[in-house]
Amino acid sequence: MVCAHSARRVPFGGDDECTLAGPPVLPFDTANPSRIATVASPGTNIHEQLAKLPRPRKYYMRFYTTREANNNMLHCPQGLHAFLRAYYHYKSADWKKNQPFPLASLSADEWAKLPTYYVMDLEKGMAETVAEEMPSNAAITACKWLTEEDLTVHSSEYGRTGFQGGLQGYRVRQADSRYNNELRMYSGRTIDVPSLFIGGKNDWGVYQTPGAAAAMQNRVSQQCEKFLYEQSRKFLMSMATLDSDPRTGTDIAKPKRTSSLTA
Repeated sequence: MVCAHSARRVPFGGDDECTLAGPPVLPFDTANPSRIATVASPGTNIHEQLAKLPRPRKYYMRFYTTREANNNMLHCPQGLHAFLRAYYHYKSADWKKNQPFPLASLSADEWAKLPTYYVMDLEKGMAETVAEEMPSNAAITACKWLTEEDLTVHSSEYGRTGFQGGLQGYRVRQADSRYNNELRMYSGRTIDVPSLFIGGKNDWGVYQTPGAAAAMQNRVSQQCEKFLYEQSRKFLMSMATLDSDPRTGTDIAKPKRTSSLTA
């Protein structure tokens, strides 16, 4: 099976949230806008609406475009290692309130249902946001998918490089329409091979853009299976030991060079 899906993903990598619905459409037939099949995308208006909510909020991608985003995380009071521990915990299935569901519309009231790592409190940075969800020492010790030794690799490397490289992706997507316009050369094109989107059962990224996951299956690709796997690491490890896909019976092409799987 050919796997064609969004880049998913390294943290702060510029494509953190799945672009599932395909490239932007060309502005043809603008006299009949109802005929243009689109999925809503966050415009300026929704950001203004978020800021006016009784509990004022802001979209995390907007924060990642700001000048202060890098220093907020890199030089946070709790330290970079603790920041990353809280960040990964808050976005994982270990945070029990991560129970995503499809949103009804792309509106401020609906978006406010998202956890604050996606729709942040207006006056807080990401470091302050995740600090409130720092796991206990017992939870850290029990976390087998991200040990302290593993996390040290992340904190050491981000400490060396900073986050600017990854944050640039958000800045380009949010603030520079030239690059989004280039995607229009693919307008109307579809993925015409069997494809598979793998998302986490507890991953809000699948649903944060209303209608995008459905559009991926119904418009972008007619041969796409959406597979929300509760423990994707266990799935990938099991697949690595098999000769055929247990769901389809098709042969699995084994890589010539093997590497260890990490969470």
